[in-house]
Amino acid sequence: MFPRQLNLQIKLLHQRNQKNVVGQEMALKIVTLVKGLWYAVKASIV
Repeated sequence: MFPRQLNLQIKLLHQRNQKNVVGQEMALKIVTLVKGLWYAVKASIV
C-alpha cells in the first residue's frame, strides 16, 4: 500500500460517511414530519 493510495481511500471513506450522515439527518426530519402530521390528524379526528 502506497501512502497516496491510502490517503485516497481515507478520502473516499470520509465522503461516504458524510453522505450517510446527511441521509440520516434527512430520515430524522422525515420521521419528525410524519409524526407531527399523524398527531395533527389524530387531534382533528378526536
